[in-house]
Amino acid sequence: MTKAAAQVLGVSGSPAPKGGRKKSGSAAPPSGDSIVAVEVHSASEGEVKVVIAKKEKSGPLLRAQLQAGRSVARWVWVASGKTAISPNSKYTRLLATARLELVGAVLHL
Repeated sequence: MTKAAAQVLGVSGSPAPKGGRKKSGSAAPPSGDSIVAVEVHSASEGEVKVVIAKKEKSGPLLRAQLQAGRSVARWVWVASGKTAISPNSKYTRLLATARLELVGAVLHL
């Protein structure tokens, strides 16, 4: 694993869940100066606006932590269970407008 791939930053504005680990974070891809911001959250239509709001709140917090020249290349939502959002729904369009990519339960970098 490269040094960049091993870097993980907590960016969630919400408190850490029981067990002390935050669900939100970002991992630098091995390719360079951009990072992928990741939100692990249940994936249902009722949670879309919640996750978009978390992204909007996390953006400034994350930018304050980034080294000069680094940027967020992708905002990704990883489902913590079953994905219950129709691909052709208004919720999918909201995600696209917010530039937030729902990838299901597995994220491939």
